Amino acid sequence: MSRHATTGRTGRTGGRPRRRSAEAVGRHRARPGRWTALGDVVRRMLRLTRRGWAEMRRAAGRGASRARRLGIQWVVQARTRADAGMSTAEYAVGTIAACGFAALLYKIVTSAEVRSMLAALIQKALKLAA
Repeated sequence: MSRHATTGRTGRTGGRPRRRSAEAVGRHRARPGRWTALGDVVRRMLRLTRRGWAEMRRAAGRGASRARRLGIQWVVQARTRADAGMSTAEYAVGTIAACGFAALLYKIVTSAEVRSMLAALIQKALKLAA
């Protein structure tokens, strides 16, 4: 088994994807999370009670370590997935705002007052240069 580079999980990485059964198509596939892992640890610990307290303490330590690791992975994944960029609605609002601002600037620059100010500025600059 190989370890996934991002999540750290072990399992199949590569090759052909597994096919889901016909009844499972369209349904969310539950992923084993930290509570499932803790349940597995508890079941293992119950089996280990016959072996002695030392073995049971070691198993509990491994379970806590795995739960801690899964918790850290969950936080890292949540932070990296958080907000990767703008949504389609935000793009639409931004585009409309930019178009409105461009129309306003065009109206201002092509107005008679601004044209006369620009013409006066250019004539003054040409007189100074001559």
